[in-house]
Amino acid sequence: MHLLLSLLLAFSVSAGKPQDSPITSTEFWTAYNMVKPVAYASEKKTLDARLTKTLLSRKIPVDQKAAIINAIGWSPDGNHNADTWIAALKKKYKTGSITPESPLSADDFMCLGYLLVMDDYFQPQNALPYLEQANKLRPGDYTLRMILALTLSQRDMDSNWCLVYRNVEAVQNDKSLRRNLRPEATDIIMDYINLYQESCQ
Repeated sequence: MHLLLSLLLAFSVSAGKPQDSPITSTEFWTAYNMVKPVAYASEKKTLDARLTKTLLSRKIPVDQKAAIINAIGWSPDGNHNADTWIAALKKKYKTGSITPESPLSADDFMCLGYLLVMDDYFQPQNALPYLEQANKLRPGDYTLRMILALTLSQRDMDSNWCLVYRNVEAVQNDKSLRRNLRPEATDIIMDYINLYQESCQ
């Protein structure tokens, strides 16, 4: 299975999609494609003023915010959407810098961490402190935990394929979490992550 998975991933990369990447290979936004901001994000592919305003809104559920960022996606040349978001956060919180110790909301931390790892999925460690802080502020949130788990799996891609699976499986099996991500979105994530299950044997 390990060899088969390697061949599958290699073929996917050669086809132009980085299927070796939990962050970029789990396009769960399609489960939200009837939500207008998500559909707009999938077409725009950048964090413009309209989407920034949407992500800042307290009226938008966190799962839709995650879907918007997922729909914006990644670029092989790298993006700078996190820079746009940091500028918006500095204005919102009237501060000159944003750190994991800043008094941000859980949603704002999640958006920052997710945008950072989408901008550069080769450096997932840069996103982790923000995603971990989001989860500290609102423990029990399935969406926040899932985005953190996918980022952890991205970090572990080069060292331990079993952990790529285990990180996400732990979230999926945690019945204490408030399930606020659409089941169809979860299915998309697990369809990819389950490829790594046999690496644990």
